[in-house]
Amino acid sequence: MEKMLVNIIEYLALAELETLLCTEHPHQQVFHDAKERESLLQQILNRVPPAYRLLAADKCPSRDQLSPSELELLRSVVRDVVKQKLQQDSFEDPYVGAAMSEVFYG
Repeated sequence: MEKMLVNIIEYLALAELETLLCTEHPHQQVFHDAKERESLLQQILNRVPPAYRLLAADKCPSRDQLSPSELELLRSVVRDVVKQKLQQDSFEDPYVGAAMSEVFYG
């Protein structure tokens, strides 16, 4: 089977993002639409250098194809970007203000 040069970070970043959200924030809605998810993934890709590997079309990239330092960088960037997103959401939640005014004035 013919092999292609692929940036495996694009695939592994999504996997790390999903893993982090499932394990550390399982009941928290982080994305409100697909554009937010794409934006978060793009932020991760902008901060992690590409890692090109030759892959056959029927093979999937795996974490063991990264060096320990590349994997650690990817994980720390994913963690940092998610943390920033959650902090931003906590300051910009439009429902908190409405709920509070409804409690006191409703």
